[in-house]
Order: sequence, then structure tokens, then C-alpha cells
Amino acid sequence: MDLQTFRETIQNVQHLIFRADRQGDSYYLTFFEGLLARDLGLSTEKVAGVSYHTVFPQYEKQFNEVRARVEKGLATQIELEHNGRTYRVFFNPLIEGDQVKAIVGIAEEVTHLRHLEQEVKEKEYLFAKLYQEGILIQQNGQIVNANQQAEHLFGYSLEELKKINPLRLMSKESRPLFFEKIKKGEEETFEVTILRKDGTSLPVEVSMKNGTYRNSKAIISIFRDLTERKQKEEMIRQLAYYDPLTQFPNRFLFLERLNQEISFTKEKKGRIALILFDIDRFKYINDTLGHTIGDQVLQEAGKRINEAVNGDHLVARLGGDEFALFITGIEESVKLTQLIERIREHFSQPFLLRGQEYYFTVSMGVSLYPEDGTDAETMLKNADTALFRAKEQGRNTYQFYTSSMYTEAFQRLVLENHLRRALENGEFTLFYQPLVDVSTGKITGVEALIRWQHPELGIISPGEFIPVAEETGLIIPIGDWVLTTACKKANEWIHAGFPPLRLNVNLSARQFQQPDFIDRIRGILKETGFPPQYLVIELTESIIMQNAEVNALRLQKLKEMGVMIAIDDFGTGYSSLSYLRQLPIDTLKIDSSFVWEISNSSDDRVIASAVISLAKSLQLKVVAEGVETAEQAEFLQKNGCYEMQGYLFSRPLPDQKMEEMFKAKGEYF
Repeated sequence: MDLQTFRETIQNVQHLIFRADRQGDSYYLTFFEGLLARDLGLSTEKVAGVSYHTVFPQYEKQFNEVRARVEKGLATQIELEHNGRTYRVFFNPLIEGDQVKAIVGIAEEVTHLRHLEQEVKEKEYLFAKLYQEGILIQQNGQIVNANQQAEHLFGYSLEELKKINPLRLMSKESRPLFFEKIKKGEEETFEVTILRKDGTSLPVEVSMKNGTYRNSKAIISIFRDLTERKQKEEMIRQLAYYDPLTQFPNRFLFLERLNQEISFTKEKKGRIALILFDIDRFKYINDTLGHTIGDQVLQEAGKRINEAVNGDHLVARLGGDEFALFITGIEESVKLTQLIERIREHFSQPFLLRGQEYYFTVSMGVSLYPEDGTDAETMLKNADTALFRAKEQGRNTYQFYTSSMYTEAFQRLVLENHLRRALENGEFTLFYQPLVDVSTGKITGVEALIRWQHPELGIISPGEFIPVAEETGLIIPIGDWVLTTACKKANEWIHAGFPPLRLNVNLSARQFQQPDFIDRIRGILKETGFPPQYLVIELTESIIMQNAEVNALRLQKLKEMGVMIAIDDFGTGYSSLSYLRQLPIDTLKIDSSFVWEISNSSDDRVIASAVISLAKSLQLKVVAEGVETAEQAEFLQKNGCYEMQGYLFSRPLPDQKMEEMFKAKGEYF
């Protein structure tokens, strides 16, 4: 069932289906659909993220009692009066490990049934329930009477029922239980499966009572058809344990099955492999193609993984773009790597979306039982660590977990915690590296570069903390601090009498993609008073080309403000020259990796020359980064690149040292 069909099915169910996920000490609604939900004037969109206490504050006492039972792992039901109507609500706990993670359930209106029950006396139950529940009256082991609903339920007429042994109306599996209950003669309620005349079977609930019939003792059995309730339970199970988009098992069911398999494998002293998948750059798929296309990619991704393993292993969608599967009986790593390569091969085929072909890649992390964990959670955590390493290695690859990864992951977590406090503690500082026009000797600008002076760990390289800041979102406030601090300092230099210089500031992908990105730049320029015509925003080639049409509009807004734009690390990405001509770019910066090998590599000399020629043809300024030797500078100058940056001229300097250089050399080098 696809997602649209599933949603339409749920929305047209007569009852209310809901889910509340636990966050801290409260439960917040995440799903609220069905015709009954419409009658109440509510829906998922209206209540998503809201505590059920907030939606129905008048029932707080009842909900607290339900919660006490559910958190003991017990399913329960209550009846509520709301706006003159009566509702029966079923609550089922969704358990992960030893903790309730969510509550799922169904509510149905029982107003009519309750009114009917209030109108009749107990002696009249046979007639009052004539059209709702099947009733059999037995004396001495024989059926002596039945109502019309019993005839309909079993498919036999009353005369036929009188001639049938009641046990024959039960399935073979249910006969012992039914016989035991009759023999005990106690008033009980239990579930059995009955056999109908046409050979079909039905699940029913039986309430057995002792009574009298024609002045003689009798056993009265009331049968309620459980078909609808079983369907509801299956719907709840589907909602609780299966992903509605892909129909694959979700995280809860996956971990439950994996723990079961671990227990079984432990006795056999076998091995299990857990593979965790992540579609590379999936966020950009949603951002550029839309969530509908993103959902199609997820559905197709799950299908391809399942096809690659021939449907022989449990494939689950854990959430977002993460999938997982586990494989038992892995005795040779060669077979495992062959299977992984088969999955990658399936992903290498194009995805057909809206009539166009798109190519996606997948990164994978692998953990093994018992080497990398003896329970499902530990194996999943270690596979996730390996997956992260695979992404660090450039994506579209896989990594097996090693114990050293745990140490690195722990160090990364420590780094993240320190990073969250670094900004408020004033641990960041800016260094400045001059850009030089070698034909005139003038300093044409400075690039602001962030440094982290940790009080205990010392200087931490941007290469270590910037990726963590990107992943956690801390790059947003850090980036704002860098731009604000650099603009303030550059403005101070102007007021101190130094010649106005271009100020180059790098922006990350996450900063550039913020909806309020332009407003942030405008606000910082206004706050600091720095002239926008001297600000150069540096963006990498890959950032700009990820969504070139949308990004071109953002860049144009920067140009309208007077800000200049440079493509950093040019030559390392995959720019479309047709788009490059349309983008409002001022400068191309040749990546330092090409500059470093100019003396030794003819390929790098060709690339550097080509970038310089391209910049000239597009009437763009070209800057060479990472210039360290006179030989490199001479080659670049001969090929028409006059503006350079690197250790040959100066290392990055703190602001005071930069000012000393201005004072010592004036505006010249």
C-alpha cells in the first residue's frame, strides 16, 4: 500500500486512530486521523506536537490512570463522555527496551450501545441484543434456543442449531477451551474461533453466564464478532511496527527481531551482520526536488535494497533516509562484502523521477555480532559510527566498525559539548591572511579565518570543529559571529586611517541555505556599519551548484546589496559552465591543491592555466590560494594571475599583527 492510499484509508476509517510519542515526561500527539477525528474538528495537522492533556484537559485524571497502566506495559481501555456522546478508547503501549516510547490506539463512539443497555433490564437481554450479539442457550449439552444474530453469525437456522453439538461450532483449536469453560460452569469472558456453515471462520468473544430457561438451569453464551476489532488491532500493529511510506518494518520491530535473532544465534555460537544505510545528501533531494519526490526515492531505495538481498533478510526503514538489515549465518567476510557490492550495484542504476533520470549513492556502516555488540542497540550504535566514517571518507562507500571508531566518536562527542560552550565563553578568535597583487605589491584584501583557543585542549584546527559545527547546526551562530567580528574589525581599520581593503569571509552550506540568509547579511552590515562594497562572500563551488537556479537568485540579492561573491576552491567541484556564466560571480579562487603541485605536476599546471583563462573569458578576477614558493608565484604571474594568497606572503595573523603589517608596510608589500 502506497503512502497516499494509506492516508486515504486511515482518514476514511469510521473511528479515530491516534499516536502519542514520549518526549521527556510527557506524551505529544503525532498522528490523529479518521472520520471521528473530523467530527471532533481535529486532525494531525492541528494537534501535531501538542500534549494530549492540552487537547483534552478535562480528562486529565482519566489519562493519568491510563498512563500509569500503559507505562507498566499493559493495554487498557476507558470510556469518556464528550459533548453528550460516549466514546470507548483503546490504548496500547509501544515499548522499546524496557521503556514505553509511544502510545497508539483507537477511539470509537458507543453512544447508541450505552443508551440501549440503559433502556433494558437484565432479564430482557435476549431481545435487547437481538441485532447486535449472537446468543445460544444450552441445557444438558444441547442448544435449545438462539436469537436471529446467532443464526446469522453461525450461518445455521435455529432448527439446525438445535441438532448440532455446540463443540462442532468451534474450530478444532478452540474446542478444548470452550469445553473447559462449559464444564467449569463459571461466568467468564474469553475468545475463540467459530466455524460457520459455509466453512469460513470468525474470531468471537464469548461471555458465558448461568441462568434459567423455562424454569430450568441453562448456560447462556453471548457471542460478539471480533472481526472489526481484530482489524483495528492489525491497523494499530501496522501503525506501531511498520513504516507507512515504505511498508517495511520500522525501528521498533527491527530491534525486536534482531534481539530475538541474537538470542537464537547465541546458542548456536553463530554470527550476525548489521548493515545501516544512508542515502547520500538526501536533504538536498528534498530541498531541490520536493518532499513528494523524496518519498518516491525512499520507496525505491527500500525496494532496491530488498531486491539486492533477494528478500531473504529483514529490511527496515529506521527513519528519515536510514534503512537497515541484518544477515545471519555470516561465516565469511567475502560473502558479506559481495552482498554489499550487490546493493551498491542496484543503487548505481538511475532513478526515474518525473520522466527524468537521477543518480543517487548510498553510504553503509557495518557491525558484527558478537565482535561489535551483543545486543541490538549496541550493534546499531556501532553500525552508525561506521556509517559516519563512510560519509567522512567521501560517501558512496562502506566501512566496518572498529573499536578505534568508538574512541574517535567519543572524542567527537566531547568536542561537540565543548563547542556548544565555546562561543559564550569567548574562546573563538579571528586571524587574517592578506591577499596580494604581485604586480603592484599592494595588499588588496584580507581573508578572515576562525581559530579556536580552547582553555584545556589548546588550539583546535578548523578542520576538526567546522564539520561538527555544520552537522549540529552550531555553524549558524558561529558564522554570524565570524561575519560580525570581521566586519567590526575591518571598519575599525578604515576609521584608523588604513586604506579600505576587501574583506573575504567564508560561508558554509548550512548558512547559505538558511531561509533568512539574506536578512542576516543585511542585518550584520547595518549593525557594524561596514561598507557592503568591500565585503566578499566566499562560497565553495559545490555549495553554489547544488541548486544553481535557486542559489543564483540568492546571489543576485547579495549583488544588489553591493556585496561581492567569490567561488572558493574552484576546480574541485563539477560546475556547469552554462550556469557559471549566469551566476553573478566576481572572483574565482584556484584551489590550493592545484597550486602546491604546479612545480611537479603538468596536470596541475594545465588546470591552473585553464582556470585563469576561464576567469578572463568570463571577465572575472582570479586569485590563487596556497602560494608558498617563488616558483609557484612566477608561474601564476606568467599565466596572468596576479592576485595571490599564501605563506609566501604571510601566514594568517591575529588582528594586532595584521595592523602592525599595515603600519610597517603601509598599503604595500
